[in-house]
Amino acid sequence: MTDRPGLMFFTTTYCLPCIEGLQALNRFQLDVGVDRFRVLIVFVDPREGSDDLQTYRVRNQFPQSWYYALDTDGLLPRYRVRSLDTKFVLDRQGIVRFADIYPARYETWQQALATAGVSR
Repeated sequence: MTDRPGLMFFTTTYCLPCIEGLQALNRFQLDVGVDRFRVLIVFVDPREGSDDLQTYRVRNQFPQSWYYALDTDGLLPRYRVRSLDTKFVLDRQGIVRFADIYPARYETWQQALATAGVSR
């Protein structure tokens, strides 16, 4: 059990629809409160390194409070990720409440995070 719901988002630094979706997520999080849920961005391209993640965060002005990680633990097969822009919302007990593979908009985040009790 954790102190708040979480979101896992699978991407690469060069996925443009993913960047747009994360920009919408940033707006949504600012609207509902930055401490309402945690965000983990998982980068799936093995050619990308830690420096690429830092550059990505700064270039796109994404929050420092989000977690950015390379997939070094085999999350892709464990979560059966087959495409970029895959996202999972987990409730406080760690149960997946929402899964989606489509490009995200603000409304996507409203719907997704409401499944874990996060709303305006």
